This record gives sequence, C-alpha cells and structure tokens, in this order.
Amino acid sequence: MSSFGGGWTMCYTTDSHVNIKTELVTTPALGYRADCNNIPFTEVIFVDEKSKQKAAFKKSGSPVTFTGNYDKQANAYGLWTAQGVATTQYKYQMLICDASFYKGLHVSGFTKNCYKRCHQWCSDSTSAYFRTSAVSDKGYKGVAFNQNGHKPLPNRLISAGIR
Repeated sequence: MSSFGGGWTMCYTTDSHVNIKTELVTTPALGYRADCNNIPFTEVIFVDEKSKQKAAFKKSGSPVTFTGNYDKQANAYGLWTAQGVATTQYKYQMLICDASFYKGLHVSGFTKNCYKRCHQWCSDSTSAYFRTSAVSDKGYKGVAFNQNGHKPLPNRLISAGIR
C-alpha cells in the first residue's frame, strides 16, 4: 500500500473481529489475514474499505512486535501521533490484544490521563477509536473507525497494517 509514503504490511481485513495471534492465513470464511506477529513496527494504519479513508499512527522510539506484547497496558508503547482522517486533538494509545473480551489492534485517544488495557477502556466515551468488534461483550460489538467506540456499533469492513 502506498499511503503515507508506502511500505505497509497489511495484517488483516475484517468487518467483525479478528484473532491476530492465531488467524494467520487468508480464508474465505474469515477474510484477509497475514502473520504480522514478528514484524517490528512503529506505525499503524487503519483503512475504511468502503470510504477508502485512512488513518495512520506513529510512535517514536524502539519498534514493537505483536509477539511478546499481547495484552499489555497501552503505556508500554507510549503515545502515538495521528495523520490522515484521525483528529489531531488527541495523542493516541495502542493496544495489541489477545484477550477473551477483545482481540486485535486497538487505537484510541489518550483521555482522562488513563492508559487503556485490552479489557478496560477507561470509560472513554469521547475520543476517536479505531478497532474491530469485541469478541464476547455485546456492548462493544461492531467496528469503530474514527468514531467513539465505547459502545455498540454496526459492523463495517476495515483493514489494519503496520510498518
């Protein structure tokens, strides 16, 4: 993908939820999947596949990999800056989740001086979220792209990548 200078490795496309730790190959039932577990990255991109809008997030410092970083509190990765359609009103935080409640990448605003966890989103009902659907909680089903995701939403097709 050539957006924001190119070089992105796309990890998944889904309109629901994704298990980025174990869904490592593309299948007709699940959609596009790639094994991104051991790829170092400092940037994340989300693409709304219907509107083609894109939001990218960048951190400074050492690269991160999914492997060894699942389910850590967001402060483990520092704060991220946004480009594309994501508002610059916030610094952002990222989660890499493989919890029973939520699986996948999750980027949202840093609010209330609170770093999120895969199972606790700091009651953030104001900032923009970029996330897939929760796995087990109907209160957080649906996909958020540049909208508050601390509530149920409709499903929508998004892709996520790293570089």
